[in-house]
Amino acid sequence: MRPHVFTLANFCLLSLAVLLAGPAARAQNAEDLIQPQEPRVLTLDQCLAIGMENNIGLRQVRLGTDISLLDRIRAESAFDPGFELDLSTRRSESPDSGSSSRTSSQLDLAMRYRMPTWTGGGWVFSMDQGRSTGSTNVGETTSAFTSYSSQVGIAYNLPLLEGYGERMNRIGVRRADLGVLRSEAQVNEAERSLRLSIIEAYMRAVLAAKQIEVAQVSLQTAENLVDEVQARINVGQLAPYELLAAQAGLAERREALLNSDTVLATALDSLKELVGLPLTDEVGVDPDILKAIYLDVDPDDLFILAQRNRPDLVDLDLRMQQAQLDLMLAADRRQASLSWNTIVGLAGQDEDLPQSLGDLSHLTLYTGIEYRLPLGGNRAAEADVSSAQLAIDQLTLQRINSLRVLQRDIRSAVEVFRNALLRIDVTSQGLEVQEVKMESELARHELGLITSRDLLEFDLDLANARLAYDTALADAITALSRIEYLVNLPMIDDAVVIGDILDEPEVDE
Repeated sequence: MRPHVFTLANFCLLSLAVLLAGPAARAQNAEDLIQPQEPRVLTLDQCLAIGMENNIGLRQVRLGTDISLLDRIRAESAFDPGFELDLSTRRSESPDSGSSSRTSSQLDLAMRYRMPTWTGGGWVFSMDQGRSTGSTNVGETTSAFTSYSSQVGIAYNLPLLEGYGERMNRIGVRRADLGVLRSEAQVNEAERSLRLSIIEAYMRAVLAAKQIEVAQVSLQTAENLVDEVQARINVGQLAPYELLAAQAGLAERREALLNSDTVLATALDSLKELVGLPLTDEVGVDPDILKAIYLDVDPDDLFILAQRNRPDLVDLDLRMQQAQLDLMLAADRRQASLSWNTIVGLAGQDEDLPQSLGDLSHLTLYTGIEYRLPLGGNRAAEADVSSAQLAIDQLTLQRINSLRVLQRDIRSAVEVFRNALLRIDVTSQGLEVQEVKMESELARHELGLITSRDLLEFDLDLANARLAYDTALADAITALSRIEYLVNLPMIDDAVVIGDILDEPEVDE
């Protein structure tokens, strides 16, 4: 066996093979990389779950709850105990008489511990320490001095009329509590509105996808018709002008398919924006969601449920409670004020600091009643009371009007839903008729009894019937979601799919 000799010629042939195979291999790899990926199909439930987590508007509304909690802390902090520390100094020079003068420096340190109470009163525990230094000049004689002053005390203040009592002093905190509940109701309202918007956007995308399916079927029919007409022209069974009508119908259906693609892309962008997904994500919808449904709805029962569940009505009731608190506060400020003040303290003074602290023998006692009666200039308080009462009247009328509008909207939504259910039956029957008619017309066209233009018109009727049926199915779901929005109760999952009932096996008794 002869050994293989790798010559220059072999090397050249191998290099040429590699160079020729390289572009083909790279082209194959590039083709694999740019293969379009299938869009991720999202169900309606998935879109709702993603939207409740990622929607920008809803996330902004949820931040309002955190803000209201901070407002509640701020309102309650008015009754937190606090410690105060004051440090001050001053210097003065004053001539006495003739050739005498006096120079002094004062350093004061004050510490106070304040402890407010829910009744409006408050305790103050204080300790004051002062140090005075200076000198006195009389002629050529200079005398220096230093003295310390110490004082401890307890002060108590209690309002007896205006702003008295825990009920009045907790108005700010109670109002903040209502603000927290209002923010939660606003979050529920935003979630309710977002759910309706996502369902409507999803249905628009599903209808656009169905429109593409119908356009593709109609396009396939037109393509088959062109091929059939061309074949029959070739054998002399049809005149050449028949091909023009078939080709015109084919062009119309290609245009319809392009328009349907644009509608679907726009609908999917709107859905992704609501859900909170990047617009560059490739997603799709599930057209199989369109099914014939049924649900028995009573407008009177729905109106009663809506009054219990609607977050906007809850928010209106909370605003009414806040307005009533504002009226209480305004009426309290209108009356005279009466407060009791008491101060008890001990004071001492000496040239040494320890001795001044040990000489706290001077008792200071003050107690008294302070009464203030506005004799004029009280129109602002009267205006505040009138304004608070008018706010309550406005909210009362607003609630009455909201209930009337709600009852009207529920009745209208129920009628739309019932109409959509009837349209499902009607369009289903119409679709069956058009399908049977199309089969008959196809047979007649093969026999030469109708022209290609006639067949294309029948195909258009069939496409419209399919779209009408799909639209009725989508309108029924959308109408039910509108009722769900008005009542604020999940109802789509409770709807009965008629096809599932018909497919259920019978149970022998």
